[in-house]
Amino acid sequence: MTMAMIYGIVFLIEALIAFQYFEWMFVKPRYTVIKRFVLVLACYVVLFGLFELNILIFNFISFPVFNWIIIKFVYGQKTLSSVFHSVAMSVIMTLSEMVVVAVFSGISQKAWDPSGGVLTVLFFAMLSKFVYFLVMFAISRYGMRHRVDVHMGAQGWVILVIPVCVIVVVCLLNYMCYFSDISKMQESIVLYCSIICLVIIIISFVIYGYLQSAYKENLDKTLQIQREKYDVEYYKKIISQDEEQKIMIHDIKKHISGIHDLLEHHDYDKAVEYTERIYESSELKETIRFSDDHMVNVILNRYASRFIDAGIHYDFDVRRARMDYMQVDDLTVLLCNMLDNASEAMSEIGSASVELRMNSQGNDGGTIIAMTNDCTHRYDSQKSGKPDQKFHGFGIKSMKKVAEKYGGSVDAYYSEDDQRFHTVIYLSNATM
Repeated sequence: MTMAMIYGIVFLIEALIAFQYFEWMFVKPRYTVIKRFVLVLACYVVLFGLFELNILIFNFISFPVFNWIIIKFVYGQKTLSSVFHSVAMSVIMTLSEMVVVAVFSGISQKAWDPSGGVLTVLFFAMLSKFVYFLVMFAISRYGMRHRVDVHMGAQGWVILVIPVCVIVVVCLLNYMCYFSDISKMQESIVLYCSIICLVIIIISFVIYGYLQSAYKENLDKTLQIQREKYDVEYYKKIISQDEEQKIMIHDIKKHISGIHDLLEHHDYDKAVEYTERIYESSELKETIRFSDDHMVNVILNRYASRFIDAGIHYDFDVRRARMDYMQVDDLTVLLCNMLDNASEAMSEIGSASVELRMNSQGNDGGTIIAMTNDCTHRYDSQKSGKPDQKFHGFGIKSMKKVAEKYGGSVDAYYSEDDQRFHTVIYLSNATM
């Protein structure tokens, strides 16, 4: 086995460790699993090619740069997250190698020589990659449980101070070890410093996750306050319109009497003008402005009228949805299939209700469409907890096809707790 084959195996192991780390740490990747794996593997093949050039500066810079490319463009992470994880991965891998070398030197009482033979290199490579894997595995497991997909903004760059300082220390330690003769005591100091740096970089991941969670919590509170403010204004307007409508209905007899008098006196022009003025009044408008999107209003008003005729209570709140990135036919497929399914499911239920919520989170944060409705079902505990496909099977494939087109997904399920059917659609605004 040649030295090139050994290093090829080492880079393959690094690629597998990195792929496992990326898959557990990051949400909403842009490509399929196979495409992601091929792209990660391709980047590490290029890394191996640069390593074979045996240029120290390339070896030092290429690893964080290529990991940054993978995290940024394959997994679609923000720049801050990409820089933090790529630099941290470089530090962890370097420290893993330094710890293994320092421990071996302390045990064997002699310095490790890379030219000592193929088996020696293979032994150190496998041992250091095992330490690298353990650290990355522990961090990714922690990150998977506590990951938060949020962009912290410019203030989040402060966290990069920790890995940058650690990598400076690591560079100094490497320089001291490779370009000067060091004593046994200095070797021990290098080992302890490497372990301390490794602990610090792990702690930096915990701090980074905590800052993300705290930032998201503060952002959610701010958004909640804004939503409550908008809700108050919205419902005040609804109440005001309702009061005006009641007054108008109360006065309808007087209006009819006035029109009757005009017709008796053959004043047809004034009667027509009077009728048109009443017809155009906001109190008698049947259409409700649910959203600034014209197509959303048309669809929801159509189904609102259908639900009223069927005695179904509806609650639509789509004011915070931005749907202008969707084609009209795609929007129609999604909403009409959802509401058709709900209408069918509630057709045999008395006092049924349906709720529809649509919310967009910024220009590239995605749109969530969530609907719940009463639903009759046939439940078979041996097969599934979902309702009979008689009602909710139609249109699901079309909805999924449209959602996938916009980088999203469809989740539909029946809840025994509230005996309601839930349909949740996620769309990525940034895909169009």
